[in-house]
Amino acid sequence: MEMDMSAITEEVRSKVANRSQFDGTVKFCFETKDVLLIDGRHSPYVICNEDKAADCTVRIKFADFVKMVRGELNGTMAYMTGKLKVEGNLALAVGLSKF
Repeated sequence: MEMDMSAITEEVRSKVANRSQFDGTVKFCFETKDVLLIDGRHSPYVICNEDKAADCTVRIKFADFVKMVRGELNGTMAYMTGKLKVEGNLALAVGLSKF
């Protein structure tokens, strides 16, 4: 099933809503120029497509991000193979892997 930005935003929202032990902001930037922002400083978390400053920025192809959300691509492996690039607080990106 093809996913668009709206569908993947809802999918992420359902996976990370009301989780604990995540206190920061992570922005995913895609080659499509779309963004997905996860703000863990609020309860419930704010998951949106606003291009705001973040503690950590992750650059990844949209198709690879969809695979990660579906559990078809391991985030660590994506990072190790260069499919995922992290700027800023790497610990926050690692924290998201628990979801």
